Amino acid sequence: MACCPNRSITCTRALRSSHLNMVERSERTCGNSRPERREAVPERVLITGGAGFIGTHLAASHLADGDDVHLLVRPGKQVSGNVATVHAVDLQDRDALEDCLRSIAPTIIYHLATSTGRNANCDVDAPELLVDPANLLNMIRAAKRVSPKVMIRAGSIAEYGGNPRTAHEDDRENPSSSYGAALVAATHYCSVLQRQLPFPLHTARLSLTYGPGQAANYMVPALLQGLLRREQVFVRNPLDRRDLAHVNDIVAGLRMLSAANFAQGQIINLTSGHAPSMRQVAYLACDVVGVDRELVHFGKAHPASASTLCVSAERARALLKWRAAISLAEGLASTAAAMRQEIYA
Repeated sequence: MACCPNRSITCTRALRSSHLNMVERSERTCGNSRPERREAVPERVLITGGAGFIGTHLAASHLADGDDVHLLVRPGKQVSGNVATVHAVDLQDRDALEDCLRSIAPTIIYHLATSTGRNANCDVDAPELLVDPANLLNMIRAAKRVSPKVMIRAGSIAEYGGNPRTAHEDDRENPSSSYGAALVAATHYCSVLQRQLPFPLHTARLSLTYGPGQAANYMVPALLQGLLRREQVFVRNPLDRRDLAHVNDIVAGLRMLSAANFAQGQIINLTSGHAPSMRQVAYLACDVVGVDRELVHFGKAHPASASTLCVSAERARALLKWRAAISLAEGLASTAAAMRQEIYA
């Protein structure tokens, strides 16, 4: 067990080896290559929310390149494995957070730790309205004291709100949930505070991300798990449209952004640029799994109330030369294959 200079921080070495194997497989299927190294020395990478779905894939990608990876997780969070250093730190504990960052001296920081946006409502009492922006500000304050090369925070396309037209980074945000509103506030905090920071602070607005290792209570894994078990599946809002991207593409985009030579922070959408309906996603899932479409049942369609989250990826293509290289069919197939191994292991 490693040690940290503050007793409220616990450090261990951990990350599931299966995620390293996922990185190797993704190199064969994803059209986005890893960014070229500017230096021969490894990076010291810090990932908040590092035990989460995207965080574990991102950590595995950096580990595969020989980087020194540190994960910040909630106290009490269990992470298995033996290749990344895990720090149990409460992001609301400023002193512990600053001590931890000083002990690591990261060159790259990814701030992925936010609420998950599962609540679609807007509630004045929603904790994420205060907690998520406050945690971000604590991270920025601590990062300013160690001056990394770059810091990237994860935003979301939920910041734009449901809109029938394609959203762009410079559009006026119109979030429809407490989660989206908190993220919009955080994005604007970053823009204002950038002037005081000696490093670029980027916001990556992420598509709805799916792939191997995602918790089964999210839409895509829940759908695939039911179909793999030949169970009846219910899709509540078949006309809703969502931009979906495979986690390997998202990781590639985050890494390209971390390696980009921007003097100031950017807001960049990492999305597929397409928004299929939930009916289309469900039927495509049936096809890739190889089951009858009659297994899927839908809620009553209400065209007037259907929501769309379709977001432009043009800025990422122009500035990063990044695109979502894994098609939805390919992504669903690879995710289903990984889940099939788990179900029948």
